[in-house]
Amino acid sequence: MERQNALTRSDATPLSLWVVLGEAALRQEVGGRGVLQRQLHHLIEVAQLPNVTLQVLPFSAGACMGGMLPFTLYGFPPPAKLEVVLLEHYTSHAYLEAAEDTAHYDDVFNHLRASALSARKSEELIAGIAGELAT
Repeated sequence: MERQNALTRSDATPLSLWVVLGEAALRQEVGGRGVLQRQLHHLIEVAQLPNVTLQVLPFSAGACMGGMLPFTLYGFPPPAKLEVVLLEHYTSHAYLEAAEDTAHYDDVFNHLRASALSARKSEELIAGIAGELAT
């Protein structure tokens, strides 16, 4: 919950977040249709924050650079001016800080962003999926 609050905090500059989410994650029912529908509506609300960009990588995009390997790319502003890649696995995690590693994941993320739907089209897709669950 604290990580979610970091997007809307008023005592400091809210964090910026850019997410590319695979369409499969929007359709996997965990907890039932009602739970998924509420989660999708919450995603739409969060995506409308000025510091959040949410894009969906649709099934129609096919295979993309990076495949199904989730990663998080953290960028820290000056004076740190540092990028770190977090790779989370079932039983462990790794932090990559080497310039060649962060550059590689920057390329992967840029490719994913280019292959994904625009933010507006992504919200429309999410709303459509949520609407399908209502029937």
